[in-house]
Amino acid sequence: MASRPPNVLPAAPSLKTILRSPPSLPRPIAVDPASGPWSGELQHWLDALPQPVWLARSDLELLSFNAALCRLLGQPSEALRKRRLSDWLPDGEAELLRQACAGREALALELRLRATDGHLRWQSCRASPLLLDGEPLWLGTLHD
Repeated sequence: MASRPPNVLPAAPSLKTILRSPPSLPRPIAVDPASGPWSGELQHWLDALPQPVWLARSDLELLSFNAALCRLLGQPSEALRKRRLSDWLPDGEAELLRQACAGREALALELRLRATDGHLRWQSCRASPLLLDGEPLWLGTLHD
């Protein structure tokens, strides 16, 4: 009777393969205006997230955000209203983010953000375009 070969796992991808593989990004989504992104329940859930989350217009004007973004930027929520996310980025990176947002495709990039202590900190930024009442918006998150 022939012996069965031992269970062998497939070889793991090499680090080179992983680094060359772009992350899979979600497709643009549409938001139901009836439930609206500014509802109190959604804000409660956003504030429960540990990472900064933001909703902005195409010009990066902040419309909604969670408490984690306020902590990262060292600003109370009132100070962030009607400000642009690009206000906390160096000029070159602000332009990079504006250009990426003009493409209306999900994005993933690394940029520097001015933190509470005034120093620039590298952040991984992921954002997806969405439509609310026909207005193009961006829903994004930041990670150290």
